[in-house]
Amino acid sequence: MYREIPITDSKVERTHNPRCNANFFEIMTHSWISNLLKIGRHRDLNETDLYTTLDDQKSSTLGDKLEKIWRSELANANSMNRKPKLLRALLRMFGAKLMLYGLMFCITEIIFNMSQPILIGELLAYFNPNHSEDTDIKYAYLCSSGLVFSIFMTIILFYYTYEEIMNETMKARVACSSLIYRKTLCLSHKSFGETAVGQVMNLISNDVNRFDYAIHHIHYLWIGPLQIIIGIYFLWQEIGVSSLIGTATFLF
Repeated sequence: MYREIPITDSKVERTHNPRCNANFFEIMTHSWISNLLKIGRHRDLNETDLYTTLDDQKSSTLGDKLEKIWRSELANANSMNRKPKLLRALLRMFGAKLMLYGLMFCITEIIFNMSQPILIGELLAYFNPNHSEDTDIKYAYLCSSGLVFSIFMTIILFYYTYEEIMNETMKARVACSSLIYRKTLCLSHKSFGETAVGQVMNLISNDVNRFDYAIHHIHYLWIGPLQIIIGIYFLWQEIGVSSLIGTATFLF
């Protein structure tokens, strides 16, 4: 049975969002949300337990900003005699941060992630009975320390970058939904009659939600080839031309 939610006309007073004043450690460890998790352990959460929406995540703020950029895109398109594109407006609004998070994602995947098997190989070489004298215990400690540091940085950077990218995709979705809503309010009676309600609902519920999947995975389009090239290089050092055959078989 579904729990009945009481209807009230009074405005719900919510707690101030602790994310606003969270320090670097609290953001990286998500400890700023610990109080909400403690409440959820003892009882079901209700609307009053939820934090207030951050200013940069409000639909009014995002909608106003995207609308301003979109009007600028319309003016530029008319002056240059070209078709306006929503993608240009979205890139102007979110492109810089997405490029920054994409760079952090690249560092995580290529430097820290791909260095782990190399460090493991060097560490295992120390335990090989036939290892050379150059592989001393100090070098083994260095490799093990580097492996721990690499895993730690991968965990920290990956989930932080993933969360921030998802925040940007959420903002893009909210901003576009806000513009769609504003557009429906500006339609004339004739235009509104010619527009199916299902079409508007499909735009908000399905099409706009594609941002949540596309923007995050789009970074793999340029990080993936870099990983393949670097992987082929290291495989070439170990097994020679067989690395090309194995990689081609894996890809095709």
